[in-house]
Amino acid sequence: HEDAIWKVLGGQAITREHVKILRAVIYSHHVRVADRWRVGRVFLAGDAAHAMPPWIGQGMSAGVRDVANLCWKLAAVLQGLAPEGLLDSYQVERKPHVTETTRRARMVGRIITERNRAIAAVRNHVMRMVTWVPAAQAASQRLMWVPEARYADGFFSASRHRAVGWQVPQPWIADSHGGSTRLDDLLGEGWAILHTGQLPPGADTWTELGVCAHRISDPGLVRWLRQRKATTVVLRPDGFIYAAAGSGQSLPAPPDGYTVAVRNEVVA
Repeated sequence: HEDAIWKVLGGQAITREHVKILRAVIYSHHVRVADRWRVGRVFLAGDAAHAMPPWIGQGMSAGVRDVANLCWKLAAVLQGLAPEGLLDSYQVERKPHVTETTRRARMVGRIITERNRAIAAVRNHVMRMVTWVPAAQAASQRLMWVPEARYADGFFSASRHRAVGWQVPQPWIADSHGGSTRLDDLLGEGWAILHTGQLPPGADTWTELGVCAHRISDPGLVRWLRQRKATTVVLRPDGFIYAAAGSGQSLPAPPDGYTVAVRNEVVA
């Protein structure tokens, strides 16, 4: 297959005078998703649970998301803070996101590897046009890039406010020392309440458990919450919104049978 490699390089005006081929490997791309990600005390994550083509660079990222979803749940169960049933939400939450990410990777791969010259020429022209129109470029990214960080089902409040299931953005926040840091770093580990004004009815059932409530003023985050009709949200340890309330609404109660762990730090 070395002749085929030189043919490709030759198309870019690269000859044997420019480079020396030290290694060449033909890779086959597979798509695999396990039927079950948990059997008793055994859990699958990352490449053990799913494999996808590399076209949008999300294989390892998907594995990191798996671990972020699973680790806080394992810790809560092992510490006696949550029943074992919490672990069943791992696959329920992660598998749909992985499946959609894989579908998009395959779609982008088909676009990139098109062999028909006429179709490839049209593709190249269209893609150039897309990059010239910001709105079109943003729309193409929404369709072909990583799905939004939202879980449609899983361990969330039964009162499904439209903000529930979303992962909160991570803006830079001013800290007490005059510097700036990410919201996650300021909040620490555990659960937390974020609100944009007065705490709503029902928030006391969370704060009595030791969950810290933080009033936020970051314009971007406030706008993000307003788009989802939320003024107060309860964050799980992985940054996903467990419960939410809008103006004039009550905040849903903590889940029965769970001891909500306190975050380690307080936002000033």
